[in-house]
Amino acid sequence: MKKTGFLNGVRSHVNFEHLVTPLLIRLTYGVGLVIIISAGIGSLFTAFTLPENGVMRAALSIGATLLVLVLWRLINELWILAFNLHTRLVEIRELLAQRQSEFKARQKTSGISAQ
Repeated sequence: MKKTGFLNGVRSHVNFEHLVTPLLIRLTYGVGLVIIISAGIGSLFTAFTLPENGVMRAALSIGATLLVLVLWRLINELWILAFNLHTRLVEIRELLAQRQSEFKARQKTSGISAQ
């Protein structure tokens, strides 16, 4: 059971239980996506202004843009994965603490002493 309230919210941020970096990664991903697509469109237009091999350069431009988009996505997913691991570990810690307290409560009610 999670505690609510302003002080508990502040405490969870001070103790790094809730991270803001995944939000920043998503924001950075969006900005990078716009930059990569803009650069791809710019290189596509530039390819057609050159006098020779315009179609080949346009194809290379599209291919390179798609490759960079996939790599950018992969890099950001790896960062998000790292921070999701932290979130899952915090959930496991809270679940274990809850089960341990339930176990101790059952021991007290049944009269068995903890060792």
